[in-house]
Amino acid sequence: MKAASLTLVKGNPEVKCPDQPSVFSLKRLGSSMALCTLLGLTSCATIVSGPTQKIKITSTPVEANVTVKKLTVDQESVFWEGKTPAEVKFNRKESYLVKISNKGYKSVEVPVEYKSMNGWIWGNLFIGGLVGIIVDGVSGAGITLGPDPISVDLVK
Repeated sequence: MKAASLTLVKGNPEVKCPDQPSVFSLKRLGSSMALCTLLGLTSCATIVSGPTQKIKITSTPVEANVTVKKLTVDQESVFWEGKTPAEVKFNRKESYLVKISNKGYKSVEVPVEYKSMNGWIWGNLFIGGLVGIIVDGVSGAGITLGPDPISVDLVK
């Protein structure tokens, strides 16, 4: 069994293994690690805000029933149920309908949907570049949902 040899070619250290024809370059390894680190640190909105957004839901009177439905193209499915006051974690890429009701009061429905672009997406101009913008868009982190918070006064 032959030992590996280390040679220096124009300032580029290379490890040559006698049993393997490929050459492993430490310089290429360092460049690859730096690129992976840079890609991992891109997408400011994804890092700071994440793909979900917590929205507080309150009502007068308190203890009103809350039903959150996720709106899709062909159906509505119940996403969350509870009572006010509440804090619900919404997926930024989805649209929802929040229904707040209480016995003896008229129900109120509030759509929760795209409101604006998340301000953290601008960080990609300085750090993340095009890759960061794409990641923020795909993850949904570049979106801010609204209204936030949801506060309803139920009427008899």
